[in-house]
Amino acid sequence: MKRILTLTTTMAIFSVLIACSGGKGTRALQKENQRLRDSLELMKNPADKRLATIKSLINNESYPAAKKEIDDLLLKFPSSTEADEAKSMISVVENRIKEQAAEAERVKAQGFKAIKQSSTAIIDYNTVQITKISYGSYYFHDNDGRTNYYSYAENGSYILANMSVTSTDKNPKLPQLAVYSISGDSMTLIDRFTTNFAKWQSPDTFLGNTADAGNDFAK
Repeated sequence: MKRILTLTTTMAIFSVLIACSGGKGTRALQKENQRLRDSLELMKNPADKRLATIKSLINNESYPAAKKEIDDLLLKFPSSTEADEAKSMISVVENRIKEQAAEAERVKAQGFKAIKQSSTAIIDYNTVQITKISYGSYYFHDNDGRTNYYSYAENGSYILANMSVTSTDKNPKLPQLAVYSISGDSMTLIDRFTTNFAKWQSPDTFLGNTADAGNDFAK
């Protein structure tokens, strides 16, 4: 009973202290706490770090985010050398924002017609090049120096594409091509391509018994 009574009394006194600490004292304390939090934030994210972030965003063409960071830097570190450098970037960033907005409007108006055709694309760590697109009732693949393997279409024809891939990854996932139909501003998946290697150095490399320098990204 004694321990319970002590705990209850402590809680009651604590409540009274909270109740009595309102008004100007509480507001002053809250203001001081906010000032300390703001100071800590400035220490964690100083001017030089903010400027580096701005440059990185510009390099990645993230201009709206860069403009927001510039404004924040000028507000919190107005007299810094970093602020002077950031000021010189404002006109460039604002012009790029206008250009991006104009391009977005153009793409919206033209739909998929606005997409530029290209035979080369960079997808993550892969660079993909399409050298030929054609139709055929069959295609051959996995030539190992002795045998050509053939695949035949059961109905109609295949859509065929020759694809070469280079990668900065030693064990990449190969991109998968697909065919879509376009209607207005939407795309509908028709089917995905099956990917086969065109050739191998030997039957052993085809079977995986030895490495093939032409098809091995780890080399």
